[in-house]
Amino acid sequence: MLTKVYHCSLSNIEEFDFTKGVHFGGFHSALEAALRKVVDNRKNTIYVHECLLEIPDNIMEEDDLGSNENWQTYALRNMRNNGINVLQYINRYEVDINPSYYVLCPSHITLKKVTKMRPYEAEAEIDAFLNYDY
Repeated sequence: MLTKVYHCSLSNIEEFDFTKGVHFGGFHSALEAALRKVVDNRKNTIYVHECLLEIPDNIMEEDDLGSNENWQTYALRNMRNNGINVLQYINRYEVDINPSYYVLCPSHITLKKVTKMRPYEAEAEIDAFLNYDY
């Protein structure tokens, strides 16, 4: 099964480095993660990487582990040793209606397009999402 996922950063990534795992998620959670790294609202650009994730049959589900160190330790102990390349979790820190994924293998991700966004545009997207009356 394929699902659309996003990864946002302050640099244009042409090829993801999966050595330590890469986080992907919904549009709004990815924007929120990038905004945490913004230093200057007027100068920074957020690159929105839209990707397709191939979800394997042996996907693992886990709670949000928080820090990058926790994710990397978990990946080494519980994922790589058991041949698991994709973990699904509910992001506690960057809220979205879609789950987030921690991916260890590049064969599961296809980069579809990259768009640019200014931090104030990202903040407006998140505000609209959070204030939408479901």
